[in-house]
Amino acid sequence: MQSAEDVVSLLLKAEQGAKPHEELRGHFAEFVQQLRKFPVNELNNAMQRVDARHHPSPVAVVLAAKTGLGQASVDSLLLQIRHLLEQHLTAQGKLAPALDSHVVCLLMKQLAERLLRDNAAYAGLDLFLAVIKLIQDNPHQLTEIHPLFLQLSLASNSVKSALELLETEINDISSQKMSDVQSCVAYFYSAAQILSANNFFISALRNIQTIFYMPGAATAMHATVTEAYKKYLLLVLLAKYRGTGLPKTVANYMENHTKKAVAAYQALHDAFLADTFDPVALQNIAHQHAAVFNQDGNMGLVQQCLKRYRVKELIKHAGVFENMELQVLMHKLQITQPELLESFLLDMYTYSDFLGRIDMGRKIVVFRKKALVMLPEQAFESLQTSLSHVQSVMDAASSVEKDIILNTDYLRKMVQGEPGMRDEWGSMFGMEMGMGMGSLGMGMGPMGMGSYGMGLGPYASSGNGYGFPSPPSTRSGRRSP
Repeated sequence: MQSAEDVVSLLLKAEQGAKPHEELRGHFAEFVQQLRKFPVNELNNAMQRVDARHHPSPVAVVLAAKTGLGQASVDSLLLQIRHLLEQHLTAQGKLAPALDSHVVCLLMKQLAERLLRDNAAYAGLDLFLAVIKLIQDNPHQLTEIHPLFLQLSLASNSVKSALELLETEINDISSQKMSDVQSCVAYFYSAAQILSANNFFISALRNIQTIFYMPGAATAMHATVTEAYKKYLLLVLLAKYRGTGLPKTVANYMENHTKKAVAAYQALHDAFLADTFDPVALQNIAHQHAAVFNQDGNMGLVQQCLKRYRVKELIKHAGVFENMELQVLMHKLQITQPELLESFLLDMYTYSDFLGRIDMGRKIVVFRKKALVMLPEQAFESLQTSLSHVQSVMDAASSVEKDIILNTDYLRKMVQGEPGMRDEWGSMFGMEMGMGMGSLGMGMGPMGMGSYGMGLGPYASSGNGYGFPSPPSTRSGRRSP
């Protein structure tokens, strides 16, 4: 080609063909490579000869070429791309058909490479997030921009927006919006990186597992898939010590074809799940393969596994004993500092149904089930309602008592024991009390048979028949050492 204008002319011809979008997509990389042979000022002159309102896709190709030229500043590129997108919005705030979404994705990939190369990832976060919303058909649809945005978030160490994006469930993966399997793998892998770095281990594990359920993803043996398997071996230990597992064929394939690459991770995984509690052996494996874990960027997860290993042992003791001597428990966990034990107790509270506290006065550690010491919000509201009903019953009884005291003839007859008077008083009091009995375990009120006493309410199984929860009993089978 003689000039940049000649290449742009070919772009315009391709756009006017029978299948313009397919032509531009198919030859996008070729056009970009040719345009990068020319200086930025020549590309700018060629762009000025094109009406961007009527030929947006050729302009997007030229902008993609400029991202690879150092003379074009990042700020000017971001401004030009944003302006191009704003020119082609529908009334609903979506991308107009004139600007092909695939061409936009290819442009954004080139821009992402430039931002990462120049350590300017943070500058592009807002633009990439905006493009995701522009090309999505619905908020739950995965696009090729998603993995780019997550990679920029990781590079800039700014994951707040990424975490907000990951809160939205992805249930629509369309070939029109996500045509590259490797980009799909990159999205779930990057999502797992961000989630695990913020201690959302269960969600991270689910994202990693999704990779291995994608047709052909594992057997294609992308480098990312091998890295994903390394993370899987660690995350399955951190996600409450269990995982849903991988498809059997995929698991066998990964074990047979990645033995050498994941040997350090497999050794740590097997030692963690061994029947014998041996934190020293686990620590030795971590030290022995520290260079590998650091090189892969997984040392943080490895350290979490070392900590969780002792928490797992702590949970076993909490399930058996109501309390243990402080020194005995520290000896069993093979630690020497009470501060470490406090940290493990906090983790136990987060990852199990138990909580524990150190009683320094008695030098013991006390364990409890969460359900025995905590009332859910609904139960608290029900308790408030019950107290209101108790007060109403007491007010009713007080009213009846006042009526009796003020009626001197009635009192005289009661004292003299005239027939029927005591029954009459009982009927009066019974009618007043009847309004409350439905609330105190004998009727259908908020605290009656439908709630506390004998029904299906929050204390149905623990009621004592009078509308109040029975006091918690100690768990059977538990003992003190």
